[in-house]
Amino acid sequence: GRRLVTERIAVARKMGLKTLLVDTLTPTVEMQGLYASLGFEKTGPYPESVTYNGFPELADFILFFRKDLDE
Repeated sequence: GRRLVTERIAVARKMGLKTLLVDTLTPTVEMQGLYASLGFEKTGPYPESVTYNGFPELADFILFFRKDLDE
């Protein structure tokens, strides 16, 4: 978990991305805590979300997070 997410953050920074967007389902309390501990903040839905677009029946159970990478 943590190692994968921190590696993705590092790669995104190397790519020059300014923001990283992720989502998870409400039952995954561990992922929510991990994202929060790594500086992600809750945000609203974003149009690129594969989960949100591919599984509309889960819309009420999806949480969205963002991290500004220029921190």
